[in-house]
Amino acid sequence: MSSKNFDNDGSHESSGRNGYYGNGHAPKFAYVPDTSGFEDEDESEAFSPARLLEILSKYKYLIVLFALTGGGLAYWYSTTLPRIFQSQGTLMIASAQSGQGYYYTSGDLSSLLSTSFGLGRGTDVSSEIFQFNSRQFAEHLADSVMQKRYMPNGEVFPLLLNISEESTSDASADQVVNRIRSGMIVRQSESDLPVLSVSFQSESPLEAREMVSVIQHTYMRVSTMQNRERLTDGIRFLRNERERVGQLLSEQELTYKEYMESESLVMPENRVQNVESTLTSLQTEIEMARINRAAIAENRNNLISEFEQYQPGLSEQLSQATAPQLNLLIARIGELQFERTIILSENPQLENNPQLEPELVRIDRQIANLQHEIERKSEELLARESHISFIDAPTGGLSNRIETVRTQLLDKEIEVKTLDARISFMEERLEEHKATFADLPQKILDHRKIQRQLQVAENLYMAVNTQIADLTIWEQTQMGFGRVVDDPRIPGFPISPNVHLITLIGFFGGLFIAFGLAFGREMTITEITSIDKLKDYNYPVLGVVPNMKDAIERLGKDKKTVSVKGRNVSTELITLLDSLSYVSDSYRRILNNIVFSQPDGKMSIIAVTSCGKSEGKTTLVSNLGIALAETGKKVLILDCDLRRPRVHRMFGFSKQPGLVDVLFDKAELKDALRETVVHNLDIMSAGPQPPSPGMVNNSRKMYELLEKLAGEYDHVLIDTPPYGIISDSAPLLRQASGVVVAVRFNQTKTEEISHILESLRSIKASIIGTSLIDFDPQKASGYYVSNALYRDKYGYYRDYHSEEAEPAQKI
Repeated sequence: MSSKNFDNDGSHESSGRNGYYGNGHAPKFAYVPDTSGFEDEDESEAFSPARLLEILSKYKYLIVLFALTGGGLAYWYSTTLPRIFQSQGTLMIASAQSGQGYYYTSGDLSSLLSTSFGLGRGTDVSSEIFQFNSRQFAEHLADSVMQKRYMPNGEVFPLLLNISEESTSDASADQVVNRIRSGMIVRQSESDLPVLSVSFQSESPLEAREMVSVIQHTYMRVSTMQNRERLTDGIRFLRNERERVGQLLSEQELTYKEYMESESLVMPENRVQNVESTLTSLQTEIEMARINRAAIAENRNNLISEFEQYQPGLSEQLSQATAPQLNLLIARIGELQFERTIILSENPQLENNPQLEPELVRIDRQIANLQHEIERKSEELLARESHISFIDAPTGGLSNRIETVRTQLLDKEIEVKTLDARISFMEERLEEHKATFADLPQKILDHRKIQRQLQVAENLYMAVNTQIADLTIWEQTQMGFGRVVDDPRIPGFPISPNVHLITLIGFFGGLFIAFGLAFGREMTITEITSIDKLKDYNYPVLGVVPNMKDAIERLGKDKKTVSVKGRNVSTELITLLDSLSYVSDSYRRILNNIVFSQPDGKMSIIAVTSCGKSEGKTTLVSNLGIALAETGKKVLILDCDLRRPRVHRMFGFSKQPGLVDVLFDKAELKDALRETVVHNLDIMSAGPQPPSPGMVNNSRKMYELLEKLAGEYDHVLIDTPPYGIISDSAPLLRQASGVVVAVRFNQTKTEEISHILESLRSIKASIIGTSLIDFDPQKASGYYVSNALYRDKYGYYRDYHSEEAEPAQKI
């Protein structure tokens, strides 16, 4: 090397640039790896399948422990929860009758009662669900349970009791009602059939079964009572009408009797009978229409009262919803119905066969068309008034009930107006027919009038009386809407808690927690705990030196030094003490990778550094020197760690004379070079610590000495200070043909490696690669395959080495 790189004062000409040697050119035989893709850590591989497998393998015992603990705690928790049993039964509901018309067009009083009071009709499922969920029905259930009180096994229903550790007392009625409502579940079956599923949940399986039975029978009793109440309302109405008609009949009979006694009349001729029959029919029809109107009006008032509970004032709006066009249609229906009555009164034989008379067919067709038109307009009115549909209940029953009441209320309004128009029209026609009798003899007219009124009263009285008798019998036989299809059974197992599900959730919860801890721990680990982490730095891993504790113990060496040829050498010189051990073989592997990294050049100066102290660089340098000397090369180990030198201790020498003595002319070079117990291996210790180690390493004498030693030895191995924390060795590292970075397993941190490699690249040092020291595959967190490879390799090496060799054959 030329001396033009040095100034007269011994400093480097480029000392202004970081104070290091450098002429802008790479050192001789420099190894320059491709670092274009250099990263501190390959993020793309951070969560690769192999990485996940490695983490699972490393923390498998923790994961299993947390999973079993989570499952066990969840199982224990599930056993502390109350067990809830559910029993179920089904009810068939009498559905609403189909084909019900909007308007009353018949004179049948039973049809009128069915229309006005709902007699003989069914119900819809949504309304019954609403009734089941109502508080009123829950109060009926509470009364039934409190009256029954005891279950078949003699125990009191648990929902009737307040049980505590101190005492047991009866629950209040409100508490019983609330418990019933919270435990009862009523829903429609999945099919379109009017079938309700009734369930009850309780901690007692017997109570669950008994409560379903109570619910079913209470519902049938309550619905029967409600149906009979409707019949009672109808009977009450008919009795009031019978009293009124009976009084009218008595008056007519008395009048007829007095008239017949005072007058002697000849029976009217036949020509008057038809007109008289028509008048009688008209009067009878008018009275029946008035009775119908009174019944419908009473039912309308009941609906108005119910509707006012849902939406005050809205019933008045609905009562005014019939538009003028709708009134005209209603009036026209009244006229046609009157014409039909007149034809039937004149031709009684057409009552059962109206299709024989074309005029009746025409009238019936017109009535049907007008009714269809009224239905359409009614639907439009209902659609415009649909703003109340926001009222709803959790089951949807309240909204349906409001819609039903609103529809029925509008129907009753239309029916009342229809009857009003019909009565008005018939009264007009009655007056016209009465005028035709003006020309008849007054006595005949009076007789016919009195006789006609008497007949009308008799017909009305008989019709009302017959209907009362029928309803009285019907009232005693009337049943509810429900019919039991399936009786409840005692449940064999609880529906909650789901022990298996809770245990499974706890098991997986433990797994997730363990995974979180494992991955969290791995993400926070900054030490080099695997071979793969070291590979991520884009520099070759020259070799992996396993922990040599076992190898030293196999030699029976329990001390730090051992005497070899009169020298107390360190037991860490495993290459010297046990050249056949797997640890010695790992050093030779590193040496081979170093030598063959530049097959066309000579690695004359090899520097070894580290990120920090106690990372095994001195042990690495010493064993590499022994391995090189075994190959027949002349090797020198130069200790340039002037702050904490250790090479002399490794080989059993004193620290002086050494490198510093030579550089400061206090000793000759030949005196500082010392032969070790290993053939062809010399060492030069550091010597006394100088005031400024950095200046020593950066001096011209140091540069010249290295050049001279490189010429005298095949290889010069330099033990440098840890460049990760001390910059003293920068000139030496730049001069070296190659630099090896020693990394200690589970001690050196990733950021320290990143820092030292970046620093070495900044001074253009020739980095050969890294070496992992003190590797333990049992503790490594690298990929499972890599760990297994090294673990098995060391095991195979020990087994192979321990086998007894065959005796050599004589030649």
